[in-house]
Amino acid sequence: MNHITLHDMKDGLDRNQFQLNYQPKISLHTGDVIGAEALIRWNCGNDVIMPKDFIPFAEKTGFVSILTERVFELLGRDAPFLLAKRPDFKIAVNVSPHDFHKNRIVTYLETLERVNSIAPTSLHLEITEETATLASDELITVMNALREYGILFSLDDFGTGYSSLDILSRLPFSEIKLDQSLVRQVGHNPKAKSIVSGTIQMANRLNLHTVGEGIETENLFEDMAFVGCDTVQGFWLSHPLGLSDFIDFVDSGQRWLPNVTGVLYRAQMDHIQWRHDLVDLYYRIKKGLFDVRHDLNRDLMPHISDHHACKLGKWYTGVGSAYAMLDEYSTLDELHKKFHETGAQLLQLALRKDFEACYATLRDFSSLSSEIIKCLNNLEERISSKAV
Repeated sequence: MNHITLHDMKDGLDRNQFQLNYQPKISLHTGDVIGAEALIRWNCGNDVIMPKDFIPFAEKTGFVSILTERVFELLGRDAPFLLAKRPDFKIAVNVSPHDFHKNRIVTYLETLERVNSIAPTSLHLEITEETATLASDELITVMNALREYGILFSLDDFGTGYSSLDILSRLPFSEIKLDQSLVRQVGHNPKAKSIVSGTIQMANRLNLHTVGEGIETENLFEDMAFVGCDTVQGFWLSHPLGLSDFIDFVDSGQRWLPNVTGVLYRAQMDHIQWRHDLVDLYYRIKKGLFDVRHDLNRDLMPHISDHHACKLGKWYTGVGSAYAMLDEYSTLDELHKKFHETGAQLLQLALRKDFEACYATLRDFSSLSSEIIKCLNNLEERISSKAV
């Protein structure tokens, strides 16, 4: 179809030519399928018209909101089958700025929940970086309200625009999707690899999940695992699939086991960052810059003695528990618990202004940190060996 008109698209809707395909998303922590991106396809006779050939025109004319409404209708039909297989699945859906006008997106979500009994929290709503850069006050207001309700937002095409950092500070995203134009350079472009790795570290610091798009080779899959990405999708893993084929894909039980180096590197960075935050807090107390009313409400303070509350602790009790049979795993828990107890003791002494006693405690705190890093390195070597 060389020239698409509104009549063509309306006719396509009437003939039920618009359908959804699902591209699997694979966890680089577990190697399992954890969700899918729902992608609209226009099956026009013997031809399949791809979104890039009709979505821009639909955006320009405002018809995209009608297409989005159809997407949610199709999700209402398909999602129960997907969620019956994996109740914790997250299904990603692309949405447009037009969908936020007059709260259309709220209507779609309410209908999905009321008619199809599908919790909106099973969805990730994807918004492109370009859209987020130009976000209106109305869009931001609706996003914030939906985020309070539990809806998750993904920032799509991250790395293609100029205002990414500003976007992350203003809008309630829980995930960023690294654009494939950047991801595909990771294996052969050192600068691109550094940018992707740094972006993933920043995202982790901001509690943002990361997705790498465009995984088309095994080497690229391993590269993204190495830099610590959370999730990937791409043709090497699977092309977008129709509903029945996607269910067969999930039922096959196939797993992709990446190199664990990236995951354990992130665990080390999480530990180092937590140590840095606590030491920073200690020196602010010592310099008299500590505001009890403000700083006691920080995430760090209420959970200092709970070694399972920090990011390393959550990794340990989460995906890291896959290595519970290893001696290094239990050793790490013992060291980590003592590290948190020592950190809590350090701040208690500082708050009492007993800085003489703080010196020895600070040395113990740093020594335990070094032991934790060493233990994580030993764990990496053990997991990577043939013995595991």
